[in-house]
Amino acid sequence: MTNINFYFDGGSKPQRVGFLWEWHGYGSYEIEADGLHFKMEREQFGKMTCNQAEYTAFIKALEWMFPKIPFGLKPVINIFTDSKLVREQVMDNWKAKKPHLKDLCSKAQALLSQSYRWNIQWRSRVENVKRFGH
Repeated sequence: MTNINFYFDGGSKPQRVGFLWEWHGYGSYEIEADGLHFKMEREQFGKMTCNQAEYTAFIKALEWMFPKIPFGLKPVINIFTDSKLVREQVMDNWKAKKPHLKDLCSKAQALLSQSYRWNIQWRSRVENVKRFGH
């Protein structure tokens, strides 16, 4: 059975819009499997919080990855994140209470349900900074 290693990170930074400042999200992801290596570096998402950006990077990576898995192949997906909130909510250990996060969590879980087996592991922020530069 093929293993897929999947790394993602998201964040937001203040951006001036006219006379106001808004938080705008960005994210990166990297996917590695047998003969496959894809890395998306710092995609801009628009106005959102850090947690929304984490989820958005995660979902975009899942949406990119699943159509590329050959039909019938059920890989083990090893997911690595520095977001304890995303990890715990996706695993149903913490409840997503805010509607905007609840919707994103449900979407991520629905995408993951396409896989035979997956696990999500927390890793140090330092590791993601080395990998993605943010």
